Amino acid sequence: MSEFNTVSILAKRTEERIEKTLNALYQMLTEQNLTVLADKNAAQHLAIDAYEDDYLVKTTDLAIVVGGDGTLLRAARLFTPYHIPIVGINLGRLGFLVDVSPDEMDHLLKQILQGDYLAESRFLLEARVFRGDTLLGQADAVNDVVIHVRND
Repeated sequence: MSEFNTVSILAKRTEERIEKTLNALYQMLTEQNLTVLADKNAAQHLAIDAYEDDYLVKTTDLAIVVGGDGTLLRAARLFTPYHIPIVGINLGRLGFLVDVSPDEMDHLLKQILQGDYLAESRFLLEARVFRGDTLLGQADAVNDVVIHVRND
């Protein structure tokens, strides 16, 4: 029995190659008798109901991200505070953070769902920008933080 019962799929907003990968992923997950939820981007491609982020973080056991590093970073900001594991399917050009290719997806995800995986913990950076004692903004990051000077 899998430790994962509810899987959420998050997808890159606009990606021409994404539909084939999303459909194959969705079919494989439903064949495993898992409950599959989708964010608005994935749901649009799959023609299924979309769920808001606050619902996904409350119900998800495993998040699968289809896209590139940017999509994974978005998912990390969403799911990491809730200790929900994330797997990335790389549709980007070069994935530093997302390392599963669509060709490997079926085989590797089935292994993960059977409990045959090693979870990697990653540190998050917390960035805060202050002007004097006033907090102007804050964000979590996986590998770096870029701060731009704004001319007001």
